[in-house]
Amino acid sequence: MTSRAERARYKASKELKKQAEIILKQKEELILREIADAIDLARYSYERAQAARESTQFAVEAMEAEELRQRQGTGSIFLVLQAQTDLANARLTEAAARRDYNKALSQLYFAEGTLLEKIQLDIRFK
Repeated sequence: MTSRAERARYKASKELKKQAEIILKQKEELILREIADAIDLARYSYERAQAARESTQFAVEAMEAEELRQRQGTGSIFLVLQAQTDLANARLTEAAARRDYNKALSQLYFAEGTLLEKIQLDIRFK
């Protein structure tokens, strides 16, 4: 082979290396962005789950207060039923918020590459 062909191959390989480095950098940035987004979503979902839990607790207290008023004769069955409905809705909202939080955590672990470790799953290849 001629030195001209070798130089051309060398330049081509340098260019391929340069392109591979650019692609690698882009992939790294994409992964870091995905992890940052997953962290934000997990944080938001956690706060939403906490707020839903507090809402459920307030609904329990409101229902208990209405039931007490009903027993004392100062309340109405309608208000007790409304408080029970509100509590049921609060519990549904809380369950959905917890589900979303767990899903957000799974997405975060997946993005980080720690999902199998977090669920303590060990895969071995033979």
